[in-house]
Amino acid sequence: MDIYREINELKEGQEKIISLLQGFNSVNNSNKIYDLVDLQEILHVSKRTLATWKSQGILPYSQIGKKCFVTQSALDEFLTKHNVKAINYGR
Repeated sequence: MDIYREINELKEGQEKIISLLQGFNSVNNSNKIYDLVDLQEILHVSKRTLATWKSQGILPYSQIGKKCFVTQSALDEFLTKHNVKAINYGR
């Protein structure tokens, strides 16, 4: 039994698992779903602000029962749409 060969095989197996998990996370990141509590923390806004954005149609969301959800792709679209360009004062 060659202990170094077994350790190498274990290390290669771990690297394959890590690679697979990283690929899984990058693919599923666009499918991530947030509830309004998550969005309050992410965007640093109040519950009232989110309710206003929802009622004005500014924030796209899905509702199941009384619970509201926003997908990562909808959040990305929302942030892109409301992006404000920096002003250069020639300094």
